Order: sequence, then structure tokens, then C-alpha cells
Amino acid sequence: MEDNTLNMKRIIWLSGLTLALCVAGMVSWFASGQTVKLSIPREEIEANAQKFFPIHRGVVKFDLVESRLDCVPAENRLIISGGLKIEVLGLINASGTCRVSGEPQYNPDTRSIQLKDVRIEKLTLDGMPQKIHRQVQELGGKALEAFLGEFSFYKFDRHNRWQKFLADHVRAIAVGEDALMLTIGK
Repeated sequence: MEDNTLNMKRIIWLSGLTLALCVAGMVSWFASGQTVKLSIPREEIEANAQKFFPIHRGVVKFDLVESRLDCVPAENRLIISGGLKIEVLGLINASGTCRVSGEPQYNPDTRSIQLKDVRIEKLTLDGMPQKIHRQVQELGGKALEAFLGEFSFYKFDRHNRWQKFLADHVRAIAVGEDALMLTIGK
């Protein structure tokens, strides 16, 4: 019985020592300025972004349906394309397609990735009276551009320890072939 107690104390002591050495190693690794690159796959970003739709901004409501995210690493841009539904004041309803691009940017205040330098590359709206088609398309395009400049299409979960750790240590973001590449470090 004493041997079991002694063995248990040794195991607990060695486990504590191992944990302390691991933590010390991680602290010294981050303190030395080392970085590591991780990726967020395109499919995960698409699934995360869909959680935030439809979006209401003032009198305008946007909904992206069957959207797709494409990565363009040569330009460090993401392209979001798909179906679009716009409702203005509950009076004007339009649907169509859009293609929007932007550069990913990390916002540490919201722990999210947003688009900067947003460009509407294509916007077509159907189902509107011809008299107001051009005006609604211009208004919708400007509102969509402004909205996507503030929109967080990927948020780190602050309740998940791993994601919280990553969010606290993002140094840079770049667009990879089929994923976002995060540089993590101090």
C-alpha cells in the first residue's frame, strides 16, 4: 500500500515537472519571436460566414445564398460570389448575383477577419421595375460595399481556448491556394 502511494506521488511530481517544462518551453519560444503558420480551409470560412446572414443594416437587408469563397493568392484577395437578396424598407425586393473581392485583415478588437479594399466586381439584380433598376443597383452596390468592409466573415470563438490563443497571437494573414494562412507568434 505504501509502495502504491509512493509511486502515485512520483507520477504526480513527474507530471507536474513535465507540464512546467512544456510551459517554460512555449514561453521561451514565443519570447524569442518565433512564428508558426496555420491555415483555415476555405470550407471552414464559408461555413463560418453563413452564420451571420441575413444581415440588417438600417433600412437594407442582405442575404447571400449559395455563396462561394475563392482564394486568389497572387493578388492576396478573397472573392465571394453567389446569389444575393436585397430588401429595402420592406418595399423593394430584389434578387440576383454578386461577385465581391477584398483583402483579408485581422481585427484584434472583434477577434475576427474582415475584408478591406472591398470591390464590387459584378452585381446583377432582377425582379424590379425598370424605372428604378439602375438606382437600386447603385444603392445596393454602395451599401453592399460599405457593409462588407465592416463584415466579419470569420470570428474566433472566445470560449474555445485554442481559438482564443490563436486570436491573441495573429501576426499576419495571407491568402493561400485554398485557405487563409495565419502567421501566429508574438
